[in-house]
Amino acid sequence: MRADVLILGGGPAGITTALGLLRLGISAAIVASHGSAGGIPVEVLAPEVKPELASLGVASTGWTDVGMACYGLEAAWGGAVPLSYSFLRHPHGDGIAIERGDLHRLLLQHAIEAGAHQHATRFVSAERIAKGWRVMLKGSEAAEQVECRLLVDATGKAAVIARYMGARVVRYDNLCCVAALLDKPKQKHMLAVASSAYGWWYATPTPDGRTLVCFVSDADVIRRLGATRSDSWLALLQPIARILSIGDLPTRVTLAAYPCESAHIDSMGTGWIAVGDAGASFDPLSAMGVLRAIRSGRGASEAIMSYLRGNGDALMDFARAERNTFDAYLRARQGQYGLECRFPQHAFWRRRTKLIGSTSAFD
Repeated sequence: MRADVLILGGGPAGITTALGLLRLGISAAIVASHGSAGGIPVEVLAPEVKPELASLGVASTGWTDVGMACYGLEAAWGGAVPLSYSFLRHPHGDGIAIERGDLHRLLLQHAIEAGAHQHATRFVSAERIAKGWRVMLKGSEAAEQVECRLLVDATGKAAVIARYMGARVVRYDNLCCVAALLDKPKQKHMLAVASSAYGWWYATPTPDGRTLVCFVSDADVIRRLGATRSDSWLALLQPIARILSIGDLPTRVTLAAYPCESAHIDSMGTGWIAVGDAGASFDPLSAMGVLRAIRSGRGASEAIMSYLRGNGDALMDFARAERNTFDAYLRARQGQYGLECRFPQHAFWRRRTKLIGSTSAFD
């Protein structure tokens, strides 16, 4: 098989790239299992995501049917009393809490209906050919070969193509999220955020009537606290459960850990680019998530069109723009963490007062 562009990964960044290319008359194939999704299981989509998806032709009815309204944000940051921000007057209405797998399935299905070809396989290798790349894929039953003019890495934090091409991942922290789904509804349909001595917490309602609660801290702090154990995690949560509006806690929870570090790849090459988390990943405090992935994919599709039409600098221009976005994020991150001044003696907070220019914030 042959396509103009082969996209590895079926998340929001990869699907947005594919939809943008198809609208420009550029053929796109996507390597992804149908609806496959790693990472934290529930996404909270900011209201700003709605017009971004609409611009790609994704009607809001498709994904709001499987999600639920999120009415705003409550944050206890820099003080014990939460401050509220309601979406009531937001020009795009409420946010949406949606299971990550459902979001990916809906977007992938939309891309297929728009003309993208899906390969439910995994990447094996890529070699240069005269007109681009010959890519080997492996399915459950047989190998498959695809020729394309350009490769897009949309594999998330794994950055499969970038690493294969020799790019290095530069990490700025070792942030990790330890999460549990509580079998009870959240008292308020709002995203709640609260800082604590050892990191910060957030809680969000889920479409199936449960509550996702996440503890976010550095991996070494999590290990030292034993916060991957149910009893320790619940003990850390107990003092701020009321602030997060989650009521009485269970006696035991099932925990899962997810990396969520700030990082970027140090290069992109001729004939391939990385989009979304594959190129740069952001602290969940930034709330950039899906919105940033969509904008990255849209920028990538425009850069690819320019490149395929003869602009040899287009991909490098895209890479520079992505890096500028990441640098601006680092500055904003330092300012956001700087608003919390109650715990300067604790390692998690002390690390975040260091200069953003260093490649590691660790002691």
